[in-house]
Amino acid sequence: MSYEILLRYPVEAWDTLQHLFKVKKINDHTLHFAAAFSGQLDLLRLLLQTSVY
Repeated sequence: MSYEILLRYPVEAWDTLQHLFKVKKINDHTLHFAAAFSGQLDLLRLLLQTSVY
């Protein structure tokens, strides 16, 4: 006999929206990616070099 345990986790609103986009085949024009860094980010340098237009 096979036992399957279904775990349910609460989802964020954005996760639900992304699921609906996939079901309805809507392109949300968002680039999804995972980034890996070899060390810590220099947040001060990032803030000083970031411009808002």
